[in-house]
Amino acid sequence: MMTTDRPVRVLYFAKVRETVGADTDHLPMAKPTLISDCLKTLSTFSSAHAAGLENTDALRFAVNHKLVEKDAVVHPGDEIAIFPPVTGG
Repeated sequence: MMTTDRPVRVLYFAKVRETVGADTDHLPMAKPTLISDCLKTLSTFSSAHAAGLENTDALRFAVNHKLVEKDAVVHPGDEIAIFPPVTGG
């Protein structure tokens, strides 16, 4: 059986976007993967990515527009949004 990678679209928001220096990335993916493992891979893209994704406990995540924890599973072709906690005032 042949496996075909379907990239996951990664969206960065607010301070994460500023630190990473990009709005989006594409992460090749051939099988379901935990968000935490995706973050490890994304952190290897550049030193800016490593800095922006350093404190994963302070980040929030959404997969296909649904808020999830970093132990959620991402499937090939999904979309991940990464953002800092939202505060109001």
